[in-house]
Amino acid sequence: MEPITTATVLAGYYTFKELANVVGEIKSASPKIADNAKSLWNKVSRKGANASAKPTEFGDGIASGLAEDSAVDGVAVADLQNQVRASLEVTNALAEQSERFADFVEATRRHFEATEKQNRKLIERLDMDELAIKTLEKQNDLLAKRVESDSALIKGLESYNLRLVKDVEVERARVNRLNSICIAIGVVAVAGLAMAVRLSLQ
Repeated sequence: MEPITTATVLAGYYTFKELANVVGEIKSASPKIADNAKSLWNKVSRKGANASAKPTEFGDGIASGLAEDSAVDGVAVADLQNQVRASLEVTNALAEQSERFADFVEATRRHFEATEKQNRKLIERLDMDELAIKTLEKQNDLLAKRVESDSALIKGLESYNLRLVKDVEVERARVNRLNSICIAIGVVAVAGLAMAVRLSLQ
């Protein structure tokens, strides 16, 4: 699953924001539509009531003609009333749907805002992690250079120790030679002293 980018979140947010504005306009216009439908309903009802009234001031022929017209008008008025009633029901249903859709858009907008905040926090965290990784890389480079320097120093100390061991061995050999010479001189001196003592006794 690909991660949601900030551009996608912003595009969705502003799309639902525009939808929310449209739904808000529909929602605000719904009461006016309902009022107009009710007003039309009242006018039709009054017209039907007037058309159904029996004439009293005209002749019989005129009265019968008006009665027929009133019957026709009554049917038309009834049909119109049914249409107005159906339109009013549809308007109310649309108003309810508009309110539900407005709530849905608002909830979706809040969800997108929360997602956008989470994405911003994630981006900030990734930036911090990237900075920490770069810092660790620099520290590793410094440590590697220090290890190389320490390795060179250790090699130098090893060479110095080898030279020192050789010098110690040379000095030990010289001391051994001096000891041998001293011992030989001591032996010769003792022998000469013994000979001198022997000659003095004769």
